[in-house]
Amino acid sequence: MVEHGAIERALAALPPAEQLGAGRDAAELARRLEFLPWADRAAALDDYYWRQANARLTHELITVVVNRCGCDLAAARRLEGFVRYCRTVTTAVLLRLDEEPRVTGGGAALTWRLSQVETQQAAAEAWLDAGHQHEAALELKSRPGYAFLLLGMCPSDSAESFTARDAFFAAVLGA
Repeated sequence: MVEHGAIERALAALPPAEQLGAGRDAAELARRLEFLPWADRAAALDDYYWRQANARLTHELITVVVNRCGCDLAAARRLEGFVRYCRTVTTAVLLRLDEEPRVTGGGAALTWRLSQVETQQAAAEAWLDAGHQHEAALELKSRPGYAFLLLGMCPSDSAESFTARDAFFAAVLGA
């Protein structure tokens, strides 16, 4: 069983004004995800990430991020806050679920990779390094929330950001 302090430490990555809301979000998500298979968990988290993007960021900033255009410092800080919030909630959810970070598919890999706990990230990276990048990329193509969150995590152009951008368009356009 995970210690309660681990969840509090994860939430401490956020400004104090956001910690309570993030804790509530994590508790609710963990309750909803507890008995679901990873495909359904990924669908629920994807919806959460996309709703958070639309609630926290302007449509203009979302467009700037997707089109890989530069943004001003204030917009960059808003984007960074969105990424930190979603990753912190994800970390708290995974800690609440208190499961061994065993990656069995793309949805699990994408989720564990977002965690701020090194052992959880390492499990996702090991699975990807074992030749499952294609499976994760296919999963990403149906998950606009995950794809957008990954775009927000990659401020500069990289292979990962281009993959996330292509996946975002595929997910949004239903390709």
